[in-house]
This record gives sequence, C-alpha cells and structure tokens, in this order.
Amino acid sequence: MNKATGKRREPWIDIAKGILILFVLLGHVNYFAHDFAGTDDFEFVTNTHIFFITWYMPAFFVITGYCTNFDVPFKDFALKNFKSLIIPSILIGVFLSSWIASFFTSEGLSCYNFLDKNWYGILLTCGPWFLTALFVAKIIMYGIRKWIKVGDVWIFLILLFGMLVGCSIYNKKLVLNIWYFEHALMLLPFLFFGSVLKKHSQWLDKEKLLVCLGLGFILVAILMKLFHLPYPYIVGVVGMFWGNFWLCFLMGVSGSLMLFVICRWIGKCCWLEYLGKHTITIYLLQESIMVVLIKGYLHWQVGISKYLVALFLILFTAFVCAWLDVVIDKHARFLKGKF
Repeated sequence: MNKATGKRREPWIDIAKGILILFVLLGHVNYFAHDFAGTDDFEFVTNTHIFFITWYMPAFFVITGYCTNFDVPFKDFALKNFKSLIIPSILIGVFLSSWIASFFTSEGLSCYNFLDKNWYGILLTCGPWFLTALFVAKIIMYGIRKWIKVGDVWIFLILLFGMLVGCSIYNKKLVLNIWYFEHALMLLPFLFFGSVLKKHSQWLDKEKLLVCLGLGFILVAILMKLFHLPYPYIVGVVGMFWGNFWLCFLMGVSGSLMLFVICRWIGKCCWLEYLGKHTITIYLLQESIMVVLIKGYLHWQVGISKYLVALFLILFTAFVCAWLDVVIDKHARFLKGKF
C-alpha cells in the first residue's frame, strides 16, 4: 500500500523495475572494469547488451509515465520531483558515492577533496544523467499535459519531433547538454506513452502479441548488429540519429510492453520486488560498490569462472545498494529529499 495515496502497489511494476536495474548493472560491468579498474576481463559481458540496450532505459520512462499523477498543482509537482530526483542525485549520486569510493580506495573523503569537487560540472548536470533527465522530462510533460489542449495523437507527433530535435542537437554538439535536456527530449515520447498506457491498461491484455512484438524487435536489433547497421539506443551515450529515431521509439515501446506482460505473468517475486523498490539508490551507488568489488577481484585473483564473477558483481552490488537504501531511509532521510 502506498501510504501517500492510499493505493495498493502493483507487484509487477516493482518486478519490472527490479529486472531493469539488473540490466543497468549488467550494462555497466565491463564499462566500470575497463574505465575504472583498467581491465578487459569482463569484455564478454558486452555481447549480452544487444538483448536489452534498445529498450531498457526507455522502459524506465514508460513505467514513470504510467505511475505519475500529473493532475496536481505545478508547485507541488515540481517540488516533489525536485526532492525525490534532484536532491538524491546530488547528495547520494555525487557526494555519498564519492565518499564510499574514497573510503575503500584511499584516505577517505576529506575537506580538501570535498572542496576540490567539480562544482561547475555538478551545476551543469545535477549528478547522474538518468535522474536529471527524468526530472526535466517530467516537468516538460506536466506543461504539455496542462497547457497544450490537443489530442494525444498530436502530442505524440510533437514529442516525436522533439525526440528528433534532441538527437540532432546531441549528435552535432550544438550546445552544452545542460541538465541533460537533450536526453530528456529524446526520452519524452516514452514518458508520454506510459501516461497513455495508464488510461488504456487493457492494451496489456494482448499478451502473446506484445511478447512476439518485443522478441521480434530484439531479433531486428541482433540482425542489425550482425550486419553492422546502426541500431538505436539511448543510455548515457546515445546511438540515435534522424534515420533511426522512429525505430528507437518502436523498439523502446515494444520491449517495455513485452517486459510488463512477462512481469504480470510472474505475478510475485519477493527479491525482484525488493530491488524494484530501491532502484534509485541502486542506480546512484552502483559505481562505487562495483568498482571496489572489481578492484578486490583483480587484487586477489580469485580462481573462479568470470561468468560467475560477473553474476556475483551484479547481484551483490544490487543487494548491498538496496540495503544501504534501507539504512539511508532509517538514519539519513534528508539524502533522499525526505525532510
């Protein structure tokens, strides 16, 4: 039960978020290992990305659109989302994450390395890209929902045009990507689709069709990779341009719907629901925890299959971060904008 709204939580939503955050960790294993630990031991993990990279980040936006109530006063809406997205993005994603990494790898977070932070960069980005872009997208969507009095089809067409504008600005590097507004523009159609899906939840009843569509577009992505064609994706680095932005939308929507149907089939899974309830903190702390684990693995040269090590890195990181989220909720709620 959601205490604030009195509405019952739908288990499949938390299960979907739990699966998606595991994909996030899977997508970052080799990136963290290569860029922060100087090893290519986990390069094999990148072969799995093609199965989810085209739709897993859009799916987070679809879920957010599905769960967000835009029919509240703007001041309350903006303040609530600033507190729940921007404040933890900075306090947990920038400062607590740095402290954990420093504590395990050096002398700890001193006053000097606190003051030595790249404050200009923090002001420009407000921390990790995903939460900042999500905040900006939600504010824009509120304005569209509130003040543009046209039908959903016209809104959808406007947002598709915005998606194209966002990827064009990003690719041509015309301006600074302040507060990741370019990512927000590219992902807005998925946020909108989620809000529409909320009004037409009966679409999810077409289960076999949706699963086939999702698997079909994953197959398309695999074939595009095999033939060295530019398949689309939107993560921290964007692989989308004017020629495939429409395919990006189709892959994001079909993959999201496939995931939602599968999660409704699952019905209940306590450990995935547990992870799903702590996705923001897992996302914000994953880098610090995983890099420490990877460096420990390299130092001790554990004689275990790299496949098992990668699986351990993902699951252990997820549950440690989820546990830390419980600790934060109990002892330092201000880090999550809960005053």
